[in-house]
Amino acid sequence: MKKLLVFILGALILFAGCTSQANTNNNTNNNANQTNGTQTKTLYEQIEVEAICPCSTLLTLKDCKQYFPDCQYTPIVDATINNMISEGKTKDQILKAVDQYNTGIIEGKLNEFRKSQDADRVIVLYFKSTLCEICHEKEPVLEEIRKKYDGKIDIYVFDRINDGVLFDYFVVDRIPSIVFFDGKERLNEVPFNNITVDGISLLLDFTLDKKK
Repeated sequence: MKKLLVFILGALILFAGCTSQANTNNNTNNNANQTNGTQTKTLYEQIEVEAICPCSTLLTLKDCKQYFPDCQYTPIVDATINNMISEGKTKDQILKAVDQYNTGIIEGKLNEFRKSQDADRVIVLYFKSTLCEICHEKEPVLEEIRKKYDGKIDIYVFDRINDGVLFDYFVVDRIPSIVFFDGKERLNEVPFNNITVDGISLLLDFTLDKKK
């Protein structure tokens, strides 16, 4: 009788052990399935939502593709990112490379402007858009200023479509808009509704007289 009880007790313990082991395996499998079900972003996707758009410093690269689908620099940035990923570069290294590329775009567009600053010239930056009706109406004003101050000032014209990144750089949020510089010093801007020959001349004459 005692041997029979010992045999039954051993069987129960063995059965319990098998059941416990089976449950553990089920839990492990469930955890694995949960892990597999969790979608993790690829390195490219992580970079895409952190890198800055080469056509607008206010947007990420991902948003850039939506709001600036014709941005000519996006394919270059994409190719750079993918090449660096294939080379085993880290996310920080890739983001730094994108930042350097974007800075190069800005400085490339401002190359002549920088020369004017270094020469301590009076500078007019005119921001417009080919799609802006008022901008077209103000073109004669800019041409009159160009003739009136020929040789005395430097004028640079930037278009919203091709030079959008500069609008962010100079914090220009409306068009047409004019930004003045005396060398490296940024001056007061002419109000939007005062882009006239007289309104612009007033500031330019004052600035030029100070330099005599």
